[in-house]
Amino acid sequence: MSKAKDNTTLNDKRRSDGRRRTDAAESRYGTRDARAKDGVTFRVRRLEPMVAWVFAGYALWLNIVFDATGLGFWLIVLFAACVGGWSRMFPARQQAAMFSRAALLLVGAVLLQLSAGPGSAIGPYSILAPLTLVFYLFLLARPWALGLVLFALAAFVAVGWLTLAAIPWQAVLAYTGILIAVVPITLQFGTALRLSDESTESTLRDDRTQLYNEAGFFMHGAVLLADCRQRGRPFCMVLLSAADLLDVPGLLGRKVANDLFAQVVRGIARVSGEGIAARTDAVEFALLLPGVSADRAASLVKQQLGDPPRVEVKLEAKDAADAKPITIVLDMTIAQSKDKSENIEALYDSLHTRWTESKAVDKARGKSVGKGLALEPYDERVSGPRRTASPTVLMDLRHR
Repeated sequence: MSKAKDNTTLNDKRRSDGRRRTDAAESRYGTRDARAKDGVTFRVRRLEPMVAWVFAGYALWLNIVFDATGLGFWLIVLFAACVGGWSRMFPARQQAAMFSRAALLLVGAVLLQLSAGPGSAIGPYSILAPLTLVFYLFLLARPWALGLVLFALAAFVAVGWLTLAAIPWQAVLAYTGILIAVVPITLQFGTALRLSDESTESTLRDDRTQLYNEAGFFMHGAVLLADCRQRGRPFCMVLLSAADLLDVPGLLGRKVANDLFAQVVRGIARVSGEGIAARTDAVEFALLLPGVSADRAASLVKQQLGDPPRVEVKLEAKDAADAKPITIVLDMTIAQSKDKSENIEALYDSLHTRWTESKAVDKARGKSVGKGLALEPYDERVSGPRRTASPTVLMDLRHR
């Protein structure tokens, strides 16, 4: 009991120290990286599927009400539902991905209108395009939102032209006026909401990597865990440690260390998929994978980082044949949530305790456990005690 209490106290102290160090770094070096501006926040990613599902539901209702008989009507409903499933399983990380899905829904709306025959540009199906436009204007950044407005207007003009003989020009002007009038106010509301959301999200991002920091990891992780439990889906957490990276700057230089570090970040970011990736310490990373079993989680990580997970860089040499590879093997531990009473912090602590206990055993056997320097001069975070397994760098590091 005492040992478990000591481990919990150690984990709590480590997280508290990490938060203080992160706050100190932010106050010294200013706001977050501007690269995040083209990204999509966590909340927006989770809202996007609802637009496609509302589109599909309303189109289905119109088909039933007007007794649609053509196969195309029902296929477009299925298409819209699939777009919703796509955006749920593969949330948009960039604005371009979200814009492309909005454009697909607008194309679906145009096809429904054309299938409805003459006069369809202002018929019952005409509401689907404005519905899609308005909700995506709340989600998209202004440049992408304006592009979507132009796309929607072009689609309306095309439908109107193809059914021109059956549409009074007064009705066309009235419909166009409504479409144009709703855009400015929607853009204003959308901008205000996004700025608020992006401001909150920026405090949850790591400055250097733009992965989530520890605060973002626990905040959004709690939401994902609750969602998985509600829907009866598996939920996995993966921790990766690149503790050997702390030796590299002093032995091979900061450039080599940063190249290896960048590879770790890229590999972890690609794995995240529906979940999230975070940098929880100087050289410790975490993944949350909703809907994924432990075996599948291990497979996803190994697809990106190898088996065992590792990163490699070659030292420059005059002769390319003499270039020597530097390989860092990452420690990995995985847990699948099974206890419904276990929260995200407890799951993380249980994984981290495995490393803590392993290091304590090594220390008791007489192995030294030291502390390393961070990889950047402005990175004030210092890793905890490093693991003491055999070296994973496949060459004599003293050789330049």
